[in-house]
Order: sequence, then C-alpha cells, then structure tokens
Amino acid sequence: MFQKLEDVEKRYEELTVQISDPEVIARTSEWQKLMKEHADMTPIVEKYREYKKVKANYDEACSMMNEEDKEILEFIKDKKSIILLNKMDLNIKVSECFIKNIVGEKQI
Repeated sequence: MFQKLEDVEKRYEELTVQISDPEVIARTSEWQKLMKEHADMTPIVEKYREYKKVKANYDEACSMMNEEDKEILEFIKDKKSIILLNKMDLNIKVSECFIKNIVGEKQI
C-alpha cells in the first residue's frame, strides 16, 4: 500500500507542475481534466504526508530512547505514546482514503 501511496504522491506532484504550466492552461479541456485528477488525489496525498510526518516523529522518539536521563526518558515515552496514537489514527485515515478511491472506481 505504501508504494502505491508513494506513486500517487509522485503523480500529484507531476500534476501540480502541469496545471501551473501556461501551455497546459491554454488547452482548457486538458487543464480541466488534470485539475479534476489533482483534486481527487488531494485528500489522499494530504493524509499520506501527515502520516509521514507523524512516522518521522515516532522514529525520532524511538531513537531518543537510548537517553540515560530518567526525566528525558519519561518525556520521550509520553511523546512516543501520543505519536503512536496519531500514527495509528492516520494509518486508518490513509487506508480509508485509499479504499474509497479504489471502491469509487477512481483508481489512480
């Protein structure tokens, strides 16, 4: 699933460049088609990017677990728990967006 999301994000970035191109904008029907595809991908890409940020924070908290200071360890454990919950929630939301696109026959 994550490789597919990477592919979707890459396509989204390509579309972002294309819909800003004056030559594409001049071809109204093509521009509208690309804008629709871009808009359909936006919720998935936004959730996936949010997920990647939370995962990076989680990974950082895990790497800091080697600290010896007990106060820092407690802080990190609390931070890790919060980040883990956010990660799980976002994982579910990314999956739901992904499934809605497949079920809605908007395969990307």
